[in-house]
Amino acid sequence: MQRQKIISNEDKKQVLLEWIPYKEQGFISGQLLAQKLGITRTGVWKLINLLRKEGIKIDGSSRRGYTLQEIPDMLLPGLIKRNLNTSFIGKKILYFKEITSTNEIAKQIATRLQIEGTLIIAENQTHGKGRMGRKWLSAPYKNLLFSIILTPYFKPIESFYLTMVASISVAMAIKEITSLDALIKWPNDVYIGNRKVCGILTEFSAQHDEISYIIVGIGVNVNIDPSMYQEISPIATSLYKELGRRVSRIFLLTRILEHMENLYITLINGEKQKIIDYWNSLSLIKDKYVKITSGKDVIEGVASGINENGHLIIIDSQKKKHSILSGDLELLDKRDV
Repeated sequence: MQRQKIISNEDKKQVLLEWIPYKEQGFISGQLLAQKLGITRTGVWKLINLLRKEGIKIDGSSRRGYTLQEIPDMLLPGLIKRNLNTSFIGKKILYFKEITSTNEIAKQIATRLQIEGTLIIAENQTHGKGRMGRKWLSAPYKNLLFSIILTPYFKPIESFYLTMVASISVAMAIKEITSLDALIKWPNDVYIGNRKVCGILTEFSAQHDEISYIIVGIGVNVNIDPSMYQEISPIATSLYKELGRRVSRIFLLTRILEHMENLYITLINGEKQKIIDYWNSLSLIKDKYVKITSGKDVIEGVASGINENGHLIIIDSQKKKHSILSGDLELLDKRDV
C-alpha cells in the first residue's frame, strides 16, 4: 500500500495563496478550494483565518467564496508562485522570516539535496554578507534578500558567468518595473546613478575541477531608506529613494527570476558571448576612466569591457591592456587619469 503524502498546514496555506484570485479577478468558492486540497470546507475556513492572522486580507462571502482584497508586500511562496512564469527557478521555495544568511542556508541545503533552481528567501538576515566578507545591511520586510541554487556543468573558473547573469537580470527587472536606468558596476554590483542598489555574492563548491553547485546570493534595496543607516548612506540608494514611492517586492522578484532562468538557459546552451554582450551593454563603467585596486596593485585607465574569461580589460595611458580578474573599482574623472 502506497503511503499518502502528508501536506502540512503551512503548505496548504501557500497553495491557497496561489489559488485565491485577486478582487479584480473575482471569487473562488470554498467548496472548490476544499476539493483541490482534499479537505473540508471547514478546513479551508480555518486555513483562511490563519492567513488573516498573518496579515493577509482575504474577503469571504458565503455565496461567492473568497478573494484577496490586496496584494500584501510579503514574500510568501504562494504569492511568489502565482506571479512567477518559470520552468524550474523558484519552483521550490524556502521562506524564512529571519535567518543568518540566505547563502549560508542555501549551502547547507545544497550539500544534502540539490534541486536546480531552489529559492531561499528571507524577510530579514542577522548576518548578511557581501563580497570580501563585508556586512550587508537591510531592514526587515523592506528589501529582497534571496539565494538560488544552481548546478551547471561548469569549471570553477566559469562561475563568474552566474554573477553576470544575476546582475543583468536585476538591472533588466528594475528597468521594467520602475523605468529607472540601472547599470552594472564591475564586478558584482548594480547601480542607479552613482549609488549602489544591489549586491551579488556568488559562492560554489567544486570537486575534481567541476562545480558541484553554485549559490547566487542577491540583495536589492527596494523600500529601504538608506539615509537611516550611517554606514551605507553615502554610497547606497534604493528604489524607494529614487522613485519616492514603494515598489512591489513580489513583482520585482518574479521578473528577476524569470530573466535569470532565460539567461541561465542561454548560458548552459553554450551562448556565452550573448551573456558578455548583455553585460557590456548594461555596464556602468564601459569606456569610463577607472581605478582598480587589488592588494598593493593599482591600475588606472579606460575600461573597455569584459572578455570571454570574465576579466575586465583596462587600457592605461600608455595604451597597454590589462586583464583584471578581481579588485575594488573606482570611477575617476578624466582629468584624474
